[in-house]
This record gives sequence, structure tokens and C-alpha cells, in this order.
Amino acid sequence: MGWRLVVVGVGAVLLAVALVAVIDSIALSYEFGRYSRQQQDDRTAQIVASLGAAYEGRGSWAAPDLVPAQQLAVTAGASLTVYDASGQVVLAAMPPSAMPGWMGQMMRQGMPGTGLALGPERRVPVVVAGGTVGTAALAFPSADLPAERDVRAALARAQWTAALVAAVVALAFAVPLARRVARPVAALATATDALRRGERGARVRDLPADELGDLGRAFNEMATSLEREDALRRQVVADVAHELRTPLTSIQGHLEALRDGVLPADPPTLGMLHDEAARLGRLVADLETLARAEGAGFTLQRRPLDLADVARDVAAELGDAFHAKDVALDVDLRPARTVADEDRVAQIARNLLSNALKFTPSGGRVSVATRNGDGRALLEVRDTGIGMSADEVAHAFDRFWRAPGATDVPGSGIGLTIARELALAHGGDVSVTSETRKGSIFRVTLPASDAAANGGTHAR
Repeated sequence: MGWRLVVVGVGAVLLAVALVAVIDSIALSYEFGRYSRQQQDDRTAQIVASLGAAYEGRGSWAAPDLVPAQQLAVTAGASLTVYDASGQVVLAAMPPSAMPGWMGQMMRQGMPGTGLALGPERRVPVVVAGGTVGTAALAFPSADLPAERDVRAALARAQWTAALVAAVVALAFAVPLARRVARPVAALATATDALRRGERGARVRDLPADELGDLGRAFNEMATSLEREDALRRQVVADVAHELRTPLTSIQGHLEALRDGVLPADPPTLGMLHDEAARLGRLVADLETLARAEGAGFTLQRRPLDLADVARDVAAELGDAFHAKDVALDVDLRPARTVADEDRVAQIARNLLSNALKFTPSGGRVSVATRNGDGRALLEVRDTGIGMSADEVAHAFDRFWRAPGATDVPGSGIGLTIARELALAHGGDVSVTSETRKGSIFRVTLPASDAAANGGTHAR
């Protein structure tokens, strides 16, 4: 790749020099042509004026002094033929290029440009006292003048010199630049191929501080993300298998006991099997909800609603569970208007309140509050439970994650993950602040109604 860049760079420079040479040649031809035409026009005017003066001095073409006109034509390397008014030839002066013998040779040597081939003939009337008394027929050299040839040769030499110098300079700059560009690109290609083969640890090293370095760093970040996603995927599979194994093992054990007659098929045993099956069903439903949320599969039925109304209904729904555990539930519900899917928002509130209840011991308190502020609708759930350390807060929304001291707390471990994904699907978010043995605060923010979209069906 490096040499291809060098070739492209030098080729571009040489192409630019060639274009300049062509433009210069065209401009030079045009200017020399214009100059030559102007000189011929001036010489023609001088010859015609000399012929008119010669005719006027004699009053006729009878033995006029035509030497000055003939000399003007000869010095210009042109042929001159003079006709009278009746068309008879008065003077026929050969150009130096057609003169025979030593005289023509001397004139051609002494007058550069007089030995060139002639172009087309031009006829100009000779006017005296307002009347045409004759015609001058002139033919000037048609080839390039020696001065033009000399200038063209000098320009060609300068252009070849410029091309050589430009090629050398281009090589001097292109070779290190090509190496600078090719090295990180080659490293990136190697790392990409390694990543394609499944080497998730492939990274680009020694990155420069430029755009190619930014590209390499972006690749490294992507590779890190893929590596993390792979690890997370493996962990999720292991966690799902673990979560499914517990109810399945319980169901299988009880069914074997029933089959062997160890346990009677009475209502308590059947009820226990039903509870385990229901637990398994809830876990599968939670996994399906999480997969749909993370995979942008949700279709939200948005409509204007008040978070206060949703929180009030969920608090009433969970009131008996709070009372049974002897945990106080306080509400401070102020209007918090938004446009959202009521069922999904209720699921967010239900997950947060259930989570607070699970981690708050008897005699503790949980409070739920709603309000508007800064263009957002806020739902806040506080508890006086076991709380989390800073390290644990960083994993609070991870799938199946549980704090080391909460392994005996029932649940699938994806309730908070689902709550956050649902909030993100609405254009909001869920955050948490917590302190060990002092409790946690979960805050849900959604776009306020004046900043949200109109009602209707919207896919995430």
C-alpha cells in the first residue's frame, strides 16, 4: 500500500506539471499568433502606404519608386505583387525564401524568419485621394518564427526541469507520508482480520495522534465492546441456566416424589408445583420483556398521562405486600405530566417498588414521589434498606446481578434492567444513588408532556 501511495502522489504531481505545461503551450501559441497577426497587419499597412505615396508622387503606375515597399516586404519575408486598377501586374517581388543564388542566401541568413514557407495570400486595395488605384497582394511566412521556436524550446526545457524537480520533491515527501499512512492502516487491517477470526483481544498498537489514530482508537473501543458483549453474553447464558435450573429442579424432584409415591398428590403439593411453575413463567416473561426492550422490539402505545396516577395505582396494588412485611409506604404524588405507555410505566414503578420492598427490612420505610422539573417528569423511589456500595451501584442495572449480601433475596435479578430499558425506550432513563446500610434512591426521568411526542403508536 505504501508504494501505491507513493506512485499516486508522484503521479498527481507530474500530472499537475503536465497540465501546467499544456496550458502554458496553449497560452504561448495564442499570444504568439496574436503578436504575429498584429505585426503582419502593421507591415501590410506600411507597404500599402508606401505604394500609395509612390503612386501619388508620379500620378500613375508609370515608373513609380516601388523600392521602399519592396524592401518592407522583403524584410518581412513576404511576397508582394502590385496590380493596377485594370489588374495588370506593376510589381512582382519574390520573398527571400524564393530568391535564387547568393543574393537570396545572404538575405535569408541576415534576416531570420525570411526563409520560411508562405501562407495564404491577402489582397489589400491601394487608395489615393479616396479612390482605389490598385491592389497589393501579400503572402507572409506561415510557420513559426525563430523567436517563437526559441521561446518554445526554452519553455520546454524549463518544464522538464520543473517536472524532474517536482518528482524529486514529491518523492521526498510522499515516501515518509506513505509510510506514516500505510503503517496504521496495515495494523488496522491485521487487527480487523484477527477480530474476524474470533480473536476478541486484537487491538491496534502505537497509534499516531491524527485521524488515522482516531480511527484505530475507535476500532479498539469497538473491539473492547465486542469482547465485553461476548463475555456478557456468556454470563447471561450461564445466569439464565442457573435461574431456570432452580424451579425446574424443584418441579422435577416433586414430580419424581409423586411418581414414586413418596409425596401425596394433595393440594399443598400441587400448590407448591404450581408456584414453581408460576415462578418459571415469570422468569421467562421477564426474559422476553428484557429481550424485546434491548432489541428495539417494543411498540409503545403512547398517550398523555400523569405519573402521579400511575404511582398511586401501583402503590395501592402493592399495599398488602408492604403491610405483610411491616414496611411503611409513603406517597408524595404531585402532578408529573408525560406522554408514555401507561402499562410500561406502571411496570417501571412496580419493579422499583418491589425491589425496594425486597431489600428493606421490617420496620423500614419506602417512599414514592412524583413531580415535574427542568422539562422532565420525575418518579422517585426511596428506601431505608441495606443499600449498596459504590462498586455495587455500578452493577445495579446489570442482568442477573445481585449484591454479595443479597443472594438469599428472591427474584430473577433483571427487574432493574427491565425498568431501565423501558425508561430508555420512552426517551428517559433510570439512575440510582445509594449508601451501604442507609438505603437507595432510584429516579426515573421521562420527557414532560410539553417536550414529548404526540400520542399514538411509536416503535422504539
